[in-house]
Amino acid sequence: MTDTPNIGGATDSDGAAKPQNKFYATEIFLGSLVAMLTILTAIAAFQGSRLGVDAGRSSGRSVRTLLESNAAFLSSSQDVSADLTLYGLSLSPDLDDIELNFYQSSFSPALQAALDRTGGDPTIFPFDAQYDDEQYGLADDLFDEVFVLVDEAGDKRAQSQRFQLATFIFAIGLAFSSWASLAGDGARMRQIFALFAIGTAVVGIGTYGFALVSLA
Repeated sequence: MTDTPNIGGATDSDGAAKPQNKFYATEIFLGSLVAMLTILTAIAAFQGSRLGVDAGRSSGRSVRTLLESNAAFLSSSQDVSADLTLYGLSLSPDLDDIELNFYQSSFSPALQAALDRTGGDPTIFPFDAQYDDEQYGLADDLFDEVFVLVDEAGDKRAQSQRFQLATFIFAIGLAFSSWASLAGDGARMRQIFALFAIGTAVVGIGTYGFALVSLA
């Protein structure tokens, strides 16, 4: 019986025919896959790093804003305390006009506006809700901004972690594709590593796409 010749096929050292590479295990495909995964790994790592820096900046701004809010609150509390003291002294019945004018001229603009709302009626307590809003408005606004910045930092940190995950998956795929390209031509391990690289690349692209969508 005559053996069928292995026309144009690769042979091993014993002259036996070697299995041919499938398309996904060819040098061209593996080289393209290595190049693509290298680029995607670099891009995902850069975006994750940039978002991590942005998260740190938002976190730092939240701390500074909180300190500014506390300072504004303390300053407003001092103004309110001064208004209460001056207003109480201005109600003293034994004051002359000079003393009364001194106390009234020392009222804060918020208290002056509150007295205008009472129509000059001394029986109406002028320290109403609008007075508190005017005095503590800046402190409250800064305090609300702290929560916005904290949420912003958390969102950016989560986005950064998604890109870091994509970077990790791409790096694994890059390792598999590199091992496949180093394996012998026609070797079964080359095809196995190539399949692992393709599967990892698909998962990485999906993860990277989800990370991009989360930026919107």
